[in-house]
Parts: sequence; structure tokens; C-alpha cells
Amino acid sequence: MTRHAFIPPPTTNTLLVVLRAPGGLIKHVPIGSAYLDKNWGGAISLLPARAPDEPCLADFHCDTPRQARAAFKNLAELGCVDVAPTDFQTRWYDPREGGAAVRTLLTHESRKARALLTEPVRAELERILHVLEVAERLAYTFYFTEVEAGASRRFAGAEWSVGQENNEMHLTRSATAGRRGPRR
Repeated sequence: MTRHAFIPPPTTNTLLVVLRAPGGLIKHVPIGSAYLDKNWGGAISLLPARAPDEPCLADFHCDTPRQARAAFKNLAELGCVDVAPTDFQTRWYDPREGGAAVRTLLTHESRKARALLTEPVRAELERILHVLEVAERLAYTFYFTEVEAGASRRFAGAEWSVGQENNEMHLTRSATAGRRGPRR
């Protein structure tokens, strides 16, 4: 009897790195969906670190505000769980720690890691690492989140891109930025 693992269909969700400047300005960098496709069930983000005190990528993920409100509401309705709104507040992390977790993952040599870290996943992880290195230089904090296709990203501020050519962050104008008239 042959056993086949369940492989979910490709996601249309996008991984974002949400950044906060020292003055409180929030912005985000979209990464893509290859990592999310391979991370089904935490397969990548829960790969164990080499040392017990090293974080794994799952430690830096936060829900979007909408996801957090829904989770809080569901738990509050159950009534058997003592929850407080502060349990669902956004947590901001040091990019040095996130970068260390990404580097550890990129150098992971287990058979499972080799199977999961395909070329597109590695490219996204290297992009994340680059974003976190720039964020560290600018003294930003960050977290990772997953947004559904078509969902509002307003909570994550303006979209920024990190340029390879000068290692700085730039505001990315959306296709509708120059359009006049009411928002749709």
C-alpha cells in the first residue's frame, strides 16, 4: 500500500515583512508566496534551530489585525478560555534576531530542509534576509504576516521595496497612485 502525503494547492496569499521605523511609521515589503506554499503546517518555519535558544522563523510571525480580532472573538465566545485583548497585540521584533533565524534556515542541512528549500523558497528567504539587514541598519523593528489575495494591506502602511543596487528602502508607487477621483 502506497501512502501519499497531502499536498495543498498553491496559495494566493502573500508573505509580508511589516516594518516600523523608530518614529512609528509603518511600511511593508511584499515577499511572495513560494515560502508559504512550502510552509504548509509550519514545515519550514518550525524547522528546529541548531541550539535550543535560537529562534525559528515561526517566532516572528504575527496575525494581521483582522485575523487577531477574529481569533480573540472566537476564543471570547467559547468562554472557557481566559483571554485579554493584549494577548493579541502586534509584537515587534529585532531584525538581527530574524536575520539570524533566516541564516540558520538557509544553512540547514537536514534532508527535510533540502527538500523544502527549493530555489524559489531560497530566493524569498534571501530577499527576507536582505530586507532585515537594511531594517537593522535603519534601526527598524519588524514582523512577518500572511495576507490573503485581495485583502487590505492598509494596516501595514505604504509598500516599500528594498533596492539591491543601493541597499536602501524606497516608496513604491502603486498603479493607482496617480489616478484622481474617489477611491474604489
